[in-house]
Amino acid sequence: MPVGQCDPLTSEGPGANRRSRRPAPRVPGPDRSVPRTHGSQTHRPGFGSPRGAGGPPATALILVGVLVFCLLVAEYLSWQTGICVFKPLASTGFLAAAVMHGAWQTPYGRVLLAALCLSWLGDLLLLPEHTLLLGLASFLAAHLVYAAAFAVRGSSPVHTLAAVAVLGLPASLALVWLMPKLERKYRVPVQVYTAVLTASAALALGTGETLIGSAAICFFISDLAVARNRFVQREFVNKLWGVPLYYGAQLMYAVSAGAV
Repeated sequence: MPVGQCDPLTSEGPGANRRSRRPAPRVPGPDRSVPRTHGSQTHRPGFGSPRGAGGPPATALILVGVLVFCLLVAEYLSWQTGICVFKPLASTGFLAAAVMHGAWQTPYGRVLLAALCLSWLGDLLLLPEHTLLLGLASFLAAHLVYAAAFAVRGSSPVHTLAAVAVLGLPASLALVWLMPKLERKYRVPVQVYTAVLTASAALALGTGETLIGSAAICFFISDLAVARNRFVQREFVNKLWGVPLYYGAQLMYAVSAGAV
């Protein structure tokens, strides 16, 4: 074959062999074989991780919503068996949500989880009428632990004092409204509980975090429904707005455990 002509079968000319041996240029890009790291630890979104909230944590939130709806239906029908089943299950749901959002991974989350456990116990103790004071004591302890959690999270003294001034008025009015309707044995416990609830809510607002502050306000308002139903007038409308506010507050607290 004359020099300089191409082989018609290969369409290659002189120097083709040399060119074909050159390696193809490497295109820079992300190395997907190594997972992303955060600090010295490999980050793997999923169970127990705030960034994995699209999986099990979201499922827990939806499940609690379904259980709260079932609880309201049982309350409307005055179905005691259903109430005794769905209320503990719904309360277990906010514990599960906190765990799934990684509550045990931070000091704030661990203290918050302890408060949620005391709330869970309080929900069980409030089911029978004869353990009302025990349930009140459990929730009193829960709010003290919540207050400690918000202090760990970081609560501004100035904002906390301002919140006390704002919340003190409705709390005082609620006590003035309730005192004539309370039996003597409930008066001091209700006054102490109201003071601790107000302080806990003020510390939550003092963190300056919308999620935690919203949860505290919902909890504060839901307790008015509980008080009205226990001491003033038993009717379903108290449950209709009080129960969703209560479980909404606990779920917001649970989610805040992972919002670091």
